[in-house]
Parts: sequence; structure tokens; C-alpha cells
Amino acid sequence: MATPNKWLYCPKTTARHPMSEQYRNCLELLDDITQNESDKKVKTPFLSEVALNLDAVEKASTRVKNKATMDAAFGISKNEGKSGQFALCEYRLNYKSVNKISKSGLDAKIKGSSELLGGEIPIYKPYLFVFNSSIKASAISKLRRFSANKAIYRALDIQDLYDDFFKIDGATTFGKTHK
Repeated sequence: MATPNKWLYCPKTTARHPMSEQYRNCLELLDDITQNESDKKVKTPFLSEVALNLDAVEKASTRVKNKATMDAAFGISKNEGKSGQFALCEYRLNYKSVNKISKSGLDAKIKGSSELLGGEIPIYKPYLFVFNSSIKASAISKLRRFSANKAIYRALDIQDLYDDFFKIDGATTFGKTHK
């Protein structure tokens, strides 16, 4: 059984978002989105989990045009399908250092994504930024400074993303068994 206070991936919340319903073709495997955001093949623990590819929605939508958006968004819930939120996720897997990351750049992506998704389903905070494991510690430090220790942004690597939102008691995500 899932920890009751832990936010976990919820396919129902993901599929029921108005943008997911309107742009079904923009629902993609999280593994595919991750691969597309990396300049080299990366190993991920994701199997059949889907997320809304926000870059694809932005291109197809008339709601927000030519604005920065996060790469992906997926539904999370503490109780499958009830009181869900949408987690915004930006991949920074190709970064070799954190020197070129700016607070204004992060905020622009968050703002564009929030405008695109609308207010029908609340947006989860902190906002998720996925880095290569080799620079994760530097990214955590930089993002912490940007948010004045208020945990607005969260730096993590692919394994952290999986462990924190897709893994229940070391085994499953709402009934789906993982390797």
C-alpha cells in the first residue's frame, strides 16, 4: 500500500486534465520524452507511464504561443484519481554545469506552462528540474539559492524522479509492477 501522504504518479489525473483530453496526441511515454530531451540515450526506469509533452501542446495550442514551457507534466495524487495535482518537469540532462541557469529562465518556463495548463487542476510545488547525476548536487545548491530556501524549485536526477513519484514501497505505481 502506498504511503498516504506521498504524492504519486496518477494516470487518471494525467488523462483527465483538459489539455490531455484536448491534445491526446501530446500524451507520450515519459521514457520517450526523457529520451527526446537528452542528446544521448539515457537509461530510465519508466515503463508505460505517460505524461503530457508540454512542448508539443504549446506548438498545437492557441492558448500560449511562443512562450517557454516546461518539457512535461504529469498527474499526481495522494489517493488514486482523487484531489490530484499536476507536476511540472523540465529536463536539463544535457547540462554539464549549472552556470547558465537563471532564475528568470526557470520562472518563464513555469509561467508559460501554468498559463498553458490553466487552473482546472492545481500545479504541484516545488517545480521539478531533472539534471544529470553528475551535476545534481550543484543544481540543488543553485536552485535552493534561487528560491531563498523556500523549496520552490527542486533539482533531482532521473532516479530521484522515479523514486519520489513513481515507486510505491519499492515495487509499484498504482498497480503497475516495475523492474
